[in-house]
Amino acid sequence: MNREVKVGIFVVIALVILYFGFNFLKGQDFLSKENVYYTVFDNSGGLTKGNPVLLNGQMVGRVTATEPIKEQGYKIKVTFQVIKEIEIGDGTQVVLSSELIGGKFLSLKLSANKVIYDGEKEIPNIKDKDIMAAMTDKLLPVVDGVTKLTATLNKKIEEIDVKNLQHETTQSLRALQSLTSELKKFLEANSDNINDLTGDSKKLVAGINNTLEKEINPLLSSIKKMSDKLNDSELDKAIADMDKTLIALNSLLNQVNSGQGTLGKLTKDEALYNNLNSMVKSIDSTVTNLNNNPRHFFKPFGEKAAK
Repeated sequence: MNREVKVGIFVVIALVILYFGFNFLKGQDFLSKENVYYTVFDNSGGLTKGNPVLLNGQMVGRVTATEPIKEQGYKIKVTFQVIKEIEIGDGTQVVLSSELIGGKFLSLKLSANKVIYDGEKEIPNIKDKDIMAAMTDKLLPVVDGVTKLTATLNKKIEEIDVKNLQHETTQSLRALQSLTSELKKFLEANSDNINDLTGDSKKLVAGINNTLEKEINPLLSSIKKMSDKLNDSELDKAIADMDKTLIALNSLLNQVNSGQGTLGKLTKDEALYNNLNSMVKSIDSTVTNLNNNPRHFFKPFGEKAAK
């Protein structure tokens, strides 16, 4: 066997391996027998050969061919195969579905079957709403609401007196500008007074702080020291002594009010008071005469001495 024959055989074997390997990667199991079925769509929605057939999200087969049927108005015949473990019968339906990014696939919808098919049978189909159709159904009410809201806003805006609003806004801006100018002039005219007032305020605060540091703080410290020195026993003793003094003073006042003692008799006995008052006046008169004419009082002593 020459080299060319060997190369040819090797190429054929490689192509066969490549073909079977590619189909195996696509999900075809050559060791398992599959049943072939078909369905007819008015519009296959872009379904092509090789698209998966799913049962509850699990791939159980694959589309093997799509072709138009001229006799039925160019409807699309879709042929697909399903592994033999799946029982397809008269209660089975095929659903054409789509993914979010646009991929198409067939889904099997199983129910109770009265007759089980072994293949080569037409399976009725239903077309599921694709993602865009479902989103459109959800978005249509939102779009209608936005449209109604926009119309309402336009109507309200039309009802507003735009010219009057612009005039009032202009007047407000002018008044604000005038107020700002007047305030600027006032600040410029009284800048010196404001500076002086600020300086005086700083001096006042500094003086208050100085007074607090020099006089109030030492006074507070002294009070604190004095309070620290006075313990509870000394304070209780001082209060007890004060109570005794107040009791004695109260007793003395009661004796005076009742006329007891000398002071009580003076406050209660009017005759004694009058006699004492008369005696004080006599003593006062005698002292006055003594000061005015002392010779009159000491003359008898002088005469006696002369004898």
